[in-house]
Amino acid sequence: MSGAESRGAPCIGCSLAANMSSAPAPPVVYLFYGDEELAIEESLAQLRAQLGDPTTADLNTNRFSGGAPDLGALEEACFSTPFLAARRLVILDDAERLPRKAEFATAFTALLDRLPPTTALVLIEHVSFRKNADQEAWQRRSFTFRWIEEHPEAGYARAFLRPRGPAFAAWLRSRAESHGGDLVPDAAQLLAEWVDEDPILADQELRKLLEYVDYQRPIESEDVERLTPYRGQGDVFAMVDAVGERDSHKAIALLHELLEQEDPRYAFAMILRQFRLLIQARELLESGQDVNRIPGVHPYVAGKIGAQARNFNLDQLERMYHELLDLDIASKTGRSDLPAGLDLFILRLSAIPGT
Repeated sequence: MSGAESRGAPCIGCSLAANMSSAPAPPVVYLFYGDEELAIEESLAQLRAQLGDPTTADLNTNRFSGGAPDLGALEEACFSTPFLAARRLVILDDAERLPRKAEFATAFTALLDRLPPTTALVLIEHVSFRKNADQEAWQRRSFTFRWIEEHPEAGYARAFLRPRGPAFAAWLRSRAESHGGDLVPDAAQLLAEWVDEDPILADQELRKLLEYVDYQRPIESEDVERLTPYRGQGDVFAMVDAVGERDSHKAIALLHELLEQEDPRYAFAMILRQFRLLIQARELLESGQDVNRIPGVHPYVAGKIGAQARNFNLDQLERMYHELLDLDIASKTGRSDLPAGLDLFILRLSAIPGT
């Protein structure tokens, strides 16, 4: 374990409130990195909960994307005075896409150096490692990770790595237990294969299965076969295909079918994930790399994503991804209805001229 991560779990659970006792002050910079998005979002939810009631938390939370960062807006959010709370929570998603030029790194780390104790800045880097050496190489290259290593009193880093293979099936059984149920080993393996080892989708399916067995018996393979055809992701692929063909009527119809089958927040998470993968695929295409090697994605699925990415340029995908992030915040703060916002999103996206 590196020095940046040696402070351990208390930094995740510690209060965001300024501590006037002799206890160490909480970090001002948190770096969450890896490909286990469910655990990352749950840790963010823990930090938000420490801001107070939901209304106060919303007023003291800002979320940005690292794809095209506006350092001025980010700095303004970080230095704004908290409203009826001790601290503000500022989230920079997709920080792995921050410019890597030395000039930007210098300016960004200078901002980190000046952060006030009333700010908790969370940097989220969506990265995947095939082996330990890949993670160590990333740590050496990452200027955000190096900053935290150099400022252990002010920074905290934690890896969120998706379990794979037998470890994912074991994670499923542990997750079922945490929800108050049980999952037999064969059913865990089958579910792992059907959700392509995606923790967010797996957790959603687990909840459905546990409700089906009424938490009275273990989930069997037959239950997975009966209830988890995994229609949702197919609908997302079909919807994005329709968008790529500029067929807004078909895309809207497919979106509504998806919303009829799934909770709007779950459907939104699937769509957001799809557009993040489309951006990764487009970046691979433009750099001449193998699009079938999207980190953490099965080659068969990556091939389908690569085919869809050819319908858009990188600028179009990045702008639409930012729109999704804005819609996420607007829906959580009551400024927008999520299903209606998704309708408008699809209509705008379908109207974009083809590449």
